[in-house]
Amino acid sequence: MSHRHTWIILSCTLALPALSPGADTEPPAVTTGTLIAEMSDLQALTRFPGPGRRVVQFSSYDRRSNLPGGPEWFANSDGFGSEPIPNFEGVVKEPGADGVGEYLICDIQQPGAIVRTWTAAMDGIIRVSLDGSATPIYDGPAADFLKHRATYVFKDPPPAPPAATIAAFEQRYADYFPIPFAKSCRIVWVGNLKQVHFYHVQARLYPQGTQVQSFSPGDAARYRDLAAQAAKKFAPGALTVEGQPATEITLAPGEAKDIQKLEGTGAIIQLEARVGGTGEAVAAGLRGTVLRIAFDGYQSPQVVCPVGDFFGASPGVVPYESLPMTVREDGSMVCRFVMPYQKGAVISAENRTGAPVKLALQARTAAYAWDQRSMHFRARWRADHDLTARGGKDAVDLPFLSGHGEGVYVGTAVYIMSPCPVPTAGGNWWGEGDEKVFVDGEARPSIFGTGSEDYFNYAWSECELFQYPYFAQPICSGPETRGYITNNRWHILDGIPFDKSISFFIELYSHSGTPHLSYSRVSYWYARPGAYDDGPALNDADLRVPPLLAWTVRAAGGAAGALMFEAEDARDPASPAKVISDVRYSAGRLVRFPGPVAILHVKTETAGKYQIVLTCASGPQKGTFTATIDGAVLKHNEQGGFALQTPNTERLVNVWCQPVELTAGEHTLKLSDIVGDVGVDFVWVKPAK
Repeated sequence: MSHRHTWIILSCTLALPALSPGADTEPPAVTTGTLIAEMSDLQALTRFPGPGRRVVQFSSYDRRSNLPGGPEWFANSDGFGSEPIPNFEGVVKEPGADGVGEYLICDIQQPGAIVRTWTAAMDGIIRVSLDGSATPIYDGPAADFLKHRATYVFKDPPPAPPAATIAAFEQRYADYFPIPFAKSCRIVWVGNLKQVHFYHVQARLYPQGTQVQSFSPGDAARYRDLAAQAAKKFAPGALTVEGQPATEITLAPGEAKDIQKLEGTGAIIQLEARVGGTGEAVAAGLRGTVLRIAFDGYQSPQVVCPVGDFFGASPGVVPYESLPMTVREDGSMVCRFVMPYQKGAVISAENRTGAPVKLALQARTAAYAWDQRSMHFRARWRADHDLTARGGKDAVDLPFLSGHGEGVYVGTAVYIMSPCPVPTAGGNWWGEGDEKVFVDGEARPSIFGTGSEDYFNYAWSECELFQYPYFAQPICSGPETRGYITNNRWHILDGIPFDKSISFFIELYSHSGTPHLSYSRVSYWYARPGAYDDGPALNDADLRVPPLLAWTVRAAGGAAGALMFEAEDARDPASPAKVISDVRYSAGRLVRFPGPVAILHVKTETAGKYQIVLTCASGPQKGTFTATIDGAVLKHNEQGGFALQTPNTERLVNVWCQPVELTAGEHTLKLSDIVGDVGVDFVWVKPAK
């Protein structure tokens, strides 16, 4: 057999400034400022916050889901309107003749802080009252509070802060601007239950007696500079520690090796890795090389994870930037979670692939003051290949973590391979399922979500690639939510503490029955010594990149009623073209048109208004073109023209054209002014509503 080489980099220790000690003195009062400072303080995560601290979530989940495993456990009316049971904690005021009523989102009667909110869309208004005050701190559009709270807080007094400051808090559909309260927090929605009302309100709860200074409008001016400083730490590379490059080693197939032994008390403050090779070789090395980190003599390492998946992106090199994790275009990966140890640590790697793996793994350390609140960093990976994903009552709760002891949950990464042949998210969406988090043996989850994408801070099963300080979708190979997808989310301000145990699940709930789906995931958490979990043994069969399967597009879901035309069959023989064979493409082929003109032929069975959709390859090289059908100009938007480009990767995207009137029969689709080249997988003609 031929030997492909991949590589990962040996570790080193640097003399860096000591991390500040965790004194056992009386903690300072919680303020808007201390919470803002926590947003970028990765060291603060290493210390157990003490018994009684909780994080809970109030959301618009379907209230029929009231018995774990019961008849309505997978009910899915999560906020579209007209739910069988109102999606709230209670009814404050029954609706009037106009249908508008008042509904209780939360009524917290202890010290705490709002640490995260989210909405995909929410009509009506929200009123937020703190400490029993008759005057709300906010009384306005619901979506503005849930998604644009930082903009609202900083609008007065002027000047407005830089956009980067706002972006540190408002991350896509979520807002992390903290709202502390000394005694209580009451949030009421005023609206019509028939209207859309998706929401999450995540709150940190402190034990009674905790000193908390409630939010006030003056906090905008008081902490404006602190917010700007925190935002700077979110900038790419701001927390990265530079040092000497590591030494490379080679692991033979089946070989395991201790890479570095650390002695004494300290902390890994940055872990870097790189796996060499190209294409399938590097992807196999990243998934098939197991990283293990054992702290303080533990026989069962606290970190057991494929080295590539550990950094929050897979398969292969998938670049993105977040606060605790980075994957660069050159294949180097960085973890900035702080990993303390009292007596020492051993970092090792095992090659579970069938080829030599060259590896470079670099640990940068600093002094650390270990105390009775210090925790070990932990990461657990598990995979389920060849699942059949379904929806409704056939959904399942996938286990992510069952952990026991004292600790804090700080992150999640999921890696999907969905072979569903439907070309639209309406049909190929895999993530309709909710997160469910049980803490300290509770009978019902104190965190119950409204959909996987909502947990990951986006909405509407979006297929765009994005990155934010606390989450990312760095790959979604398409079309839409088909193929390889990675989602991650980091719980920094909203870390989930537990005094005894945590059980974390996300439902696998898909739009279409989809066999051979793969769902791998990593749970990241900190725990006091003596904690244990249900981390499974890793089988060689698990440690593989599930290959994309041969497929042919199916007109269902959002493509229902469409006529599909494979580009290799629809292209005019006179048009210059190159046919690419690859399992990524429908029917195994993609046609690349170098231009300047390409002709394809499609047809309709009856006259009417139709939408033309081109499913194209979008990659690092920019491709632009214009389009007509039977001479009529097709537009993607009012400006017209089409552009295809996705940095770092190639993916399939649907290019939707505005509806046009067509007669029955054959039609000529003409792509003109082609710059670069245009790769077309298939064209569909869909009756327009």
